[in-house]
Amino acid sequence: MSSKKLIIYGDSYAEDPNLVSWVSQLAGKLKIPMLNRGISGTSIEYSIKYFIKDKLSNTISHNDTVIFIFSSPGRHHLKYQNKFPRTASLYSYGRSGNGHNVNDITYYQENKEHIKWYEANKDDDIFKVNASSYLHMLINYARSKPDVTFMVLYMDILLHPIELPILDNFLISNISLRQLSDNEFGCDVYFNSFVKKVISDPRYNHLTIPNISIFADLIHKAILTKDTSIITYDKFLRGILDKNLLSQKDYLYFIDRGLLYNYEIYMDRLR
Repeated sequence: MSSKKLIIYGDSYAEDPNLVSWVSQLAGKLKIPMLNRGISGTSIEYSIKYFIKDKLSNTISHNDTVIFIFSSPGRHHLKYQNKFPRTASLYSYGRSGNGHNVNDITYYQENKEHIKWYEANKDDDIFKVNASSYLHMLINYARSKPDVTFMVLYMDILLHPIELPILDNFLISNISLRQLSDNEFGCDVYFNSFVKKVISDPRYNHLTIPNISIFADLIHKAILTKDTSIITYDKFLRGILDKNLLSQKDYLYFIDRGLLYNYEIYMDRLR
């Protein structure tokens, strides 16, 4: 691919299965095609491997815009995750793969003791250091490609053991995507209680419809102005998910207010 394009790396904050996410809106605002490598549940390691693959194959070309989203550090990345990257978060922090496809559950059952040992002994701080090392690798690449615009977004704020250099073509947002997502809940509603009946988050990119549009607009402006300071929490709607999603009536309540899309899979889970 040689034409100017938008390339996305990341997890569920970047995935675009039905062309309704902020990345699709951003590509439309930039008026360029999009190459989306985002996969829900994946690890930073999977994303960085794909980035390196694209770099070596010259997929990243002149005047491209590259957005790299750092998912939560410490997700699993073993040989199984190379083939099934969505499972990187599936077994983390005591999860057992329930509610997902049978192959993933079988893998967990066959490797349960190894996974438990890994979870009990992994060093979360070193994962943060590793993530910061990946960040500096991206910065070094950006330094060698001054005509390519890079932007980094975080699911969680990472540890930076080395001072970050200032580059005109390397933009870093200081907001946490997880915090941005959590700010949508209000009146004693929390993520775990909100998704209890529907299992997974019914929000695309973990944001409601209006905030997806606001986010796309802010990212677009930040790219054009080379200024990420305009991306702040106060620009977004807060506390708008004011009841738990426990019934079809609750789901319709949010749909009628233009906060969620109407998808059959969630309606069926609320029967």
